[in-house]
Amino acid sequence: MISYLKSIFNFGHKSKINIILDFCFLFFLMCTMITIPIFSFKTKYTVITWIFTIAMFLVIGVEFLLFYDIKIDYVVISLSLFVFCGIFSSILNGFKNVVFTPLLLNIVSIILYLYLRSNKSLIKPSLFAIYLALSIFVLAFLILYGKDVLKLNFERLGNEFGDQNDVSLFLSLAFAMSLFFAFHAKPILFKILVLIIAGLAFVCGASTGSKVFILTVATSIITTIALFFGKKRWYLSLATIAVIVIMGIIMFSLPFMATTKKRLLLFISSFVDIGYNQSIGVDASSFDRFHLMKSSFQLFLNKPLFGYGINGFQNANGFYNGWSHNNLGEFLCDFGIIGTILFHSPIIVSLVFYFMNKDNRNNITKRLAVLLIIFFISAMLSVAFTREKIYSYIIPIPILVLFEKEDVVSFSLKKYLLGLINKKKNKDSDLII
Repeated sequence: MISYLKSIFNFGHKSKINIILDFCFLFFLMCTMITIPIFSFKTKYTVITWIFTIAMFLVIGVEFLLFYDIKIDYVVISLSLFVFCGIFSSILNGFKNVVFTPLLLNIVSIILYLYLRSNKSLIKPSLFAIYLALSIFVLAFLILYGKDVLKLNFERLGNEFGDQNDVSLFLSLAFAMSLFFAFHAKPILFKILVLIIAGLAFVCGASTGSKVFILTVATSIITTIALFFGKKRWYLSLATIAVIVIMGIIMFSLPFMATTKKRLLLFISSFVDIGYNQSIGVDASSFDRFHLMKSSFQLFLNKPLFGYGINGFQNANGFYNGWSHNNLGEFLCDFGIIGTILFHSPIIVSLVFYFMNKDNRNNITKRLAVLLIIFFISAMLSVAFTREKIYSYIIPIPILVLFEKEDVVSFSLKKYLLGLINKKKNKDSDLII
């Protein structure tokens, strides 16, 4: 177990100051990830997340100043252009009710990507810190709702942390990463530990009654199994998935899955029957989301290039206020086809690089990166990532792991500042002469 942790936290040739700053970054990253699900969905506590984020950025700034070059590649350029596209789209629409959080979160992604690209020895520790934070949130959920969870018979839980659908994403991601480590990690003790966390995360996530939880869990299970057995052993993947499906059907009969099962069956019944089923009922939530999604694409057709700007769906939609409950429609409506391509192209290109290079298939870190990206793609059907902090803080890592292009430009902040200081000294000495 200790040797396994040493393989993750391998800082090699770094100086003591560098290592201390690295651990400060990991600490603030973990604290940020803990506070997002616990505090940030309640407006008055959002500042806690931003305080840890700012502290993390201060550490990053010091490390860039002392140790690392800033390396800009196509991912940074694409996401930076998206920020300008968002501002430009909002200018075109008169800056109506603009909320800058979507762009700030994108800037968070850019900074984290830049830092980890220059400090790649922190990629594995960062993933470990994120997983530890998600595990702590599972425990926090159990502390708050432990009695209800132990009863295995409850309505939807999680509202104390915020919206159940948002909360369920953290729990399903904790399950997904736990399952992945259970398949790939070698220490038996660690396997047992992550399987326990996976079980707790699943029970807690099921208690939220969220359909997106079932979607992301199912996608994560299939992806993890497929990545583990590979193309050559596809039959083992199918057999394992079949066993899990049978276990899932049995599990759906248990009391603690009652709310989720009811909502899922109601969703299927509503759309298969194309309307109202008097015996079972209708899933009003799903119908509302269907119309929100439809509305977002209709609005996109009105302004296809740059959209309605930040918060554009809420400003332009009229009857269906809020947001469109799907990522693609939200982006197309708010930022048009240009902004949507700029934001999503790093994700697509990263996956293409992985599947094009067969040598990558045996790399466990790259497999985990693929799982994380596919997890977020599946979540896109229910959430918009302009509103999800979890996406902005995590997605830079898998993109960085998979993106295989050289830097467009690289420069040293330390050399640049020293150059300015020397230039000023030379000017002052010329004035004295």
